[in-house]
Amino acid sequence: MTAPGRVLALDWGERRLGAAVSDETRTLATPLATLSARDPEALRGALDRLIQAWKPAEIVVGWPRRLDGSPGTHAGRVEAFATDLRTRLGLPVHLADEALTTEEAYTRLAEAGAGRRKRLAMADRAAAAVLLQDWLDARRAGAGREA
Repeated sequence: MTAPGRVLALDWGERRLGAAVSDETRTLATPLATLSARDPEALRGALDRLIQAWKPAEIVVGWPRRLDGSPGTHAGRVEAFATDLRTRLGLPVHLADEALTTEEAYTRLAEAGAGRRKRLAMADRAAAAVLLQDWLDARRAGAGREA
């Protein structure tokens, strides 16, 4: 049995952060927003507004891994970001394998007929939705890709 409430997923990047949110039943992930990560204070404010608006019970942060399972180049920065969220917000924050989520998001957007510009504009939030949907599905199945 899963805990009640929405789950917010964040796909961290050096320049942009994609966000997605689940429904209350934790069945379906929906792309939500793409936030600029260039200004840390502005990003913090934008994240706080998202959290205030959606009131998630938990947060999932994409953890970069290589295909061999080893930590990716930015794994340490993502871990620090997740720790800051956990400490600052007092919410459970989970790291989840984000391998190939961006590629899958591009594929899904192309299959849906999105042109190149739209795919670029939507990629980060779509990748967050792929990450979140994988996490939700794995939790329901009882086996997670959690890091």
